[in-house]
Amino acid sequence: MKKSTTAIITCMIDSEKPYIDKALASVIQQTEPCDILLFVEKHNQWIDVIVSRYPEVQVRKVELLSAGTIRNIGVVEARTEFVAFLDGDDYWSPTKIEKQLKIARETRASFVGADHILVRDDETPIGFGTARFIPMPSSWFVHREIMLALPFPESPICNCAIEDGLWWTHPDNRFRKYRLSEFLIYYRVRSSSLSSNIGSKRKKELTAHLSRIFPLRYFILSYSYFLHWLYKRNFYQAPVHLPWSDPALSRWLPARQGMEERQGTAD
Repeated sequence: MKKSTTAIITCMIDSEKPYIDKALASVIQQTEPCDILLFVEKHNQWIDVIVSRYPEVQVRKVELLSAGTIRNIGVVEARTEFVAFLDGDDYWSPTKIEKQLKIARETRASFVGADHILVRDDETPIGFGTARFIPMPSSWFVHREIMLALPFPESPICNCAIEDGLWWTHPDNRFRKYRLSEFLIYYRVRSSSLSSNIGSKRKKELTAHLSRIFPLRYFILSYSYFLHWLYKRNFYQAPVHLPWSDPALSRWLPARQGMEERQGTAD
């Protein structure tokens, strides 16, 4: 049976090695099966042993590129109606794709995001994410044609948080988005990820640190769940606009041109 969705998983640094097995298992165990593309750094020495347990996974070894560039490559290679992204240290709830596909069909939304649970390295829950403005990329479920028309900005700098924000606030990004206010992904908070220099990530790392103090963990869980309930919606609030005309962003590469070249090669 032809699948509706391709899961595009990025695992580009060695520090993700302890977590990638969990990520892969969470995709394979989906109640709605996916095609699976796993991207790793071309000199990776350990991934073959792990994926030997998962014959469904197609491994692609590439240069160490930004997350957006790798996701763009995966979108071009995919042959399904939808694509979903997953970082190598995060993992999905078993019904994530099934629920997002159902919402996309019912509402004709081109994008369906989901809310997340913050977990420590050992998978201990430490908080609930509201995702009011922009969802974690590991929750994104997008019509492939949308990603082909509006790819991630590409940069030699491995800063996925900037790429995600630029894509989300792009002037051409006017298609319908739906927020599925259910906890369908587990976002692992760790200090060695590529986005650790981002302010929001540092706040999450502080939360993870404070959660090791026994009473504080339950306070954080209760308070963050209350905030999630308070801001529960089926849409995303408008984020602070990122000025594409800012000269500081001139280093970004023309992603559309790169996508067109890849499509021509793929076709």
